[in-house]
Amino acid sequence: MDRTKKPAGGTADMHSPASGSFERRRSLGRRVEDVTRPQSGPSAWSLRDVYRALFQYWKRSLGFFSIVMVMAVTALIVCPREYSSDAWLFVRLGRESVALDPTATTGQVVGLNVTRETEINSIIEVMGSRVVLEKVVDSVGLDPPAESELEREKGITALMKDITIWSPKNTNVIGVACTARSPERSRKVVSAIVEIYMDEHLRLNSTLGSYEFFDEQSKLLKTQLDEESAALRDAKSEFNLASIEGRRDALQKQVSGVDTQILDTESGLAASAAKIESMRGSLDTLPESLLKRFAQPNSSATSLRELHYELQTREQELLARYTESHPTVIAIRQQVREMERIMLAEQPDRSQATTAAVLAEQSTYESLQARAKALDDQKKRLAKELAVLNQQEVQVKELERNVKVTEANYLAYMASLEQTRVDQALKSQAISNINVIQPASLIHKPTSPKTALTLVIAFIVGVCGGIGLALLSQQLDQSLKTPEDIEKRMGLSTLVSIPYLEPQQLALKGMV
Repeated sequence: MDRTKKPAGGTADMHSPASGSFERRRSLGRRVEDVTRPQSGPSAWSLRDVYRALFQYWKRSLGFFSIVMVMAVTALIVCPREYSSDAWLFVRLGRESVALDPTATTGQVVGLNVTRETEINSIIEVMGSRVVLEKVVDSVGLDPPAESELEREKGITALMKDITIWSPKNTNVIGVACTARSPERSRKVVSAIVEIYMDEHLRLNSTLGSYEFFDEQSKLLKTQLDEESAALRDAKSEFNLASIEGRRDALQKQVSGVDTQILDTESGLAASAAKIESMRGSLDTLPESLLKRFAQPNSSATSLRELHYELQTREQELLARYTESHPTVIAIRQQVREMERIMLAEQPDRSQATTAAVLAEQSTYESLQARAKALDDQKKRLAKELAVLNQQEVQVKELERNVKVTEANYLAYMASLEQTRVDQALKSQAISNINVIQPASLIHKPTSPKTALTLVIAFIVGVCGGIGLALLSQQLDQSLKTPEDIEKRMGLSTLVSIPYLEPQQLALKGMV
């Protein structure tokens, strides 16, 4: 039986005239089509080629897709679950932005010129440092427990990889996260990191030994201040000074008064000397009434004049009541005349009056000279006292300056001591500029592996890999299966194509 492939759907004889003309027309059409159709390169793939490759190698594509999905599911089942816990911290501007330097003589509190970014980065670096992690390991232990120093080092290294510390950009917030095999352990690790760093933060931002230093220096300065104050007090008591300024003002007032008195005395001396010279030349020609003014006053003469005035007054009273021949009036008149005689006898002569006037003025002149000498001595004494005061002022000013400097240092150290006391009090109360926004969370949902993401990736890889495997298989297959393959690879035009039919298909069509 002839098993030559025949065209499906008919049994036309290719050697008949009708069929021959048909095939010639078809061949001519194909040749024209070959001339007009653009030739594609061997690497060009069309959508039809993809469909044909998938249809021909669908088993391989489905197998590859199934293998990828099975591997993904197996990995999800086999891979251990990892759980994550995180905590959030808020960093604000606080006392850690200033520093107290105990090496400074005044113990001033100075500002630290650091930026917020620098402060945040410093906190992150310290929080993730090995010192903190070693304390975390000592606090929560390793999983599994380390039996040697080498295993402990490996455990610390692995823990460093499981911990993530970061800060969102342009924020004052710091996040801490850790992944572990159980949610409880990840929470313990994060909590330990936060607690241990809070203690480390307080320790690093406090000056070691500052309180003891300022306390010791304050006591020394207090003793020095007491000694210098006592020395200043003793010096003022020795110099009889309440204050330098008050003593100086008093001396200056005395000197000014003495200078004024000296000027007055000098002018008085000049006037007295001129008066003496004038009196010596002019007293001889003065009348008696004026001469009496220059005479030295006499107490007895004054008494006589007063008695004479009283007798005259008595005489006038008697005349008012009696006549001039009355015995009482006559007696009073005799007493008046006797008194006038005595007063006349008591009056000095011109030479005596002249000498007395000159001697009186001479006495005034000598008293002015004595006063001038006394004032000059007083001025010299005040000048010596002022010179001594200047020397004493140097000593007192030096003592006062020492007291002021020591007192200023003492007050500064006392202020610094109070600052360190407050710093230690804040440290003892665990008060800092870092606050916990969110404590370590306890999340029972595993973060790894990610089931949905893994399955999506596996699906995409399986689909793309299956299509790529089908295309690769078709590319590697060198057999000719379509008229296009003949035209591309052999460069021949296809006259007719007969589909390949299985024997069962032939039997069904009645061709066998």
